[in-house]
Amino acid sequence: MLSAKDKHKLRKPVVEKMRRDRINICIEQLKTLLEKEFHKQDPNTKLEKADILEMTAAASEPSPSDGPQ
Repeated sequence: MLSAKDKHKLRKPVVEKMRRDRINICIEQLKTLLEKEFHKQDPNTKLEKADILEMTAAASEPSPSDGPQ
C-alpha cells in the first residue's frame, strides 16, 4: 500500500500538467482575442507566451483618451 507521501509524489506531475495545460489554453484564448493586434506587429513572427502576455497587458491598459476611471 502507498503512503500519503508516495501518493503525493505520483499525483504531483499530473496536477502540474493540468496546471500547465490550463495556462496554455488561456494564452491561446488571449492570442485569438487579440489576433488583429498581433498581425500588426509581424504576421510571420512566432509569438512566445511572454509576448502574448505582454501584448495583452498593454492592450488592456486604458488609453489616455479614455480619461480617468
